[in-house]
Amino acid sequence: MLAVVVVVGFALAMPMTMIEAKKSNDLLGKVISNLDMDYAWQVMEDIVAMKTSDLGFRGAGSASSIAASEYVKAEFDAIGLTNATLEKVPLDAWEFRSAYVETLGLGKIQAASFGGSPETNGVIKAPLVNVGDGYDSSYQGVDVTDKIVIANWIGDDYWVDSMAMEAYIHGAKAIIVTTYDSDYGNQPGAIECHDGTGQNGPR
Repeated sequence: MLAVVVVVGFALAMPMTMIEAKKSNDLLGKVISNLDMDYAWQVMEDIVAMKTSDLGFRGAGSASSIAASEYVKAEFDAIGLTNATLEKVPLDAWEFRSAYVETLGLGKIQAASFGGSPETNGVIKAPLVNVGDGYDSSYQGVDVTDKIVIANWIGDDYWVDSMAMEAYIHGAKAIIVTTYDSDYGNQPGAIECHDGTGQNGPR
């Protein structure tokens, strides 16, 4: 008797699943058929062009971020959405313009943004010291006072601002963060861009 109930239940359930899947596919098809992909592509290109440097970047609170917000609201209004509003939110703004590292032998290397850290206010020149993964233990017996430290970020074990704070605590003038043998930034041609919460760490 139990076997019969299971079989009947299964037989009844199958058509319902197929019907629901068909309805879902029909709805998806209707949505896709009404998409204007040329418009979507134009919107994407317009927003991508709103950046603070040749590398891109559009940090919260930057002029390009505000322009993008105003653009999106205008598009919402144009397609007939109602009650689209821009709301003011207090935050620390960060606007990246340029960054590079220049060393003897390697020349000038393009660098990227680390939002939340102080700006360099010009060029910082100092000896370079490798501190491995940037842990506190990496500084033991190493004098980095008024020097630039280079540290390799290995990934999710700790965030980049922790490395910046360690450098600051040990008296470094600036920090360069790399990502070799890391969980991040190892795609061909990739350049890392991150944010942090520390306001008083090194450049």
